[in-house]
Amino acid sequence: MKEKVNYKPLNKNLLVVSPTIPEKTEAGIIKSKEIIAEEKKKMDMFLEVAATADDVTTVKVGDKVLVLGSQKEVDIDGVAYLLVHEAGLYGKRIK
Repeated sequence: MKEKVNYKPLNKNLLVVSPTIPEKTEAGIIKSKEIIAEEKKKMDMFLEVAATADDVTTVKVGDKVLVLGSQKEVDIDGVAYLLVHEAGLYGKRIK
């Protein structure tokens, strides 16, 4: 994430970039739900932190984190993000 997000989370929440799988191939062929599901399984499950509340202490913007299942999907300036509480993190990638 190179661009600063126009959003500041509060109360130990953080914003992570939502993983997206294109529904079409580069040639314009629509992918089946099964193919999309397979691609999701293979995808890197570490998500990049885009913004944090001031009281978040365990991660910073740019870190890659693993999140638990409960998060809120939000759209900010046309970009999909997930809003996650700091307690909803499994961990972060070290390198």
